[in-house]
Amino acid sequence: MLKLLLVLLLLFFSQFTLHAKTVLLPLTPEQGLSHTEVRDLLLDQHGFLWIATSGGINRFDGNQVTELHANSHRLSEIAFNDILEDSNGRLWLSADHTGLYLYNAEQGHFELFISAPREPGHPVESTILTLIERDTDHLLFVVNQAIYQLRISDKQLEKIFDLEQLGYAAGWIRHLLLDQQQLYIAAFNGLIHLDLLSGKYQYLPHLPADITTPTTEQLHTKNLLLTADKLYIGTVNGLYAIATKALHLFVEQG
Repeated sequence: MLKLLLVLLLLFFSQFTLHAKTVLLPLTPEQGLSHTEVRDLLLDQHGFLWIATSGGINRFDGNQVTELHANSHRLSEIAFNDILEDSNGRLWLSADHTGLYLYNAEQGHFELFISAPREPGHPVESTILTLIERDTDHLLFVVNQAIYQLRISDKQLEKIFDLEQLGYAAGWIRHLLLDQQQLYIAAFNGLIHLDLLSGKYQYLPHLPADITTPTTEQLHTKNLLLTADKLYIGTVNGLYAIATKALHLFVEQG
């Protein structure tokens, strides 16, 4: 939600330049966008708007769109799902069937940092769906139904969670939210809490008590947002919330 608000503010204020020029909206391939389907947006610390699409990665400076590529190949045929600027200012991309890309600011192009791990038991080819930072040397990302931890310094990969161990080899994890060492997982069949220190996990009740027979759409969680007093859970059918006091109680009780 904060990301979307920043993007809307950028597009609003960019219309009021010194020369009162209006930004041409919407941004489409006619204005230089590499693909019509936008999958993620990020406003970086330098004020650039990064646009991940189903066919390439773009940078918007308020006036024009520039498509970025890798050093050795074009990225126009690659679908990018997530953009992350970490605490060190490094820019990361997650891509369908490919892996994680890291932006080389000096050279002005992206480099494939690590290939996506393969999940042979899943019916869909390995897709990195979401990407977050754990600390300055570790990233967490999802490949289909599994969560991996990447140590940036030596590219060491470790699988830390898999829906297959719960009997869902063909499931999906949609979103991750990290609160200190507590990881909240939006999965196709519910909201899951994972303690990163102990490795213990549990499903959390995200639906009201009066919903005794939830639909698959209500169970299918897709987006998470944590505020001072609530954890908001976006599902395929509705937006729900858990009070942080209740959430902490669930976590403490395990």
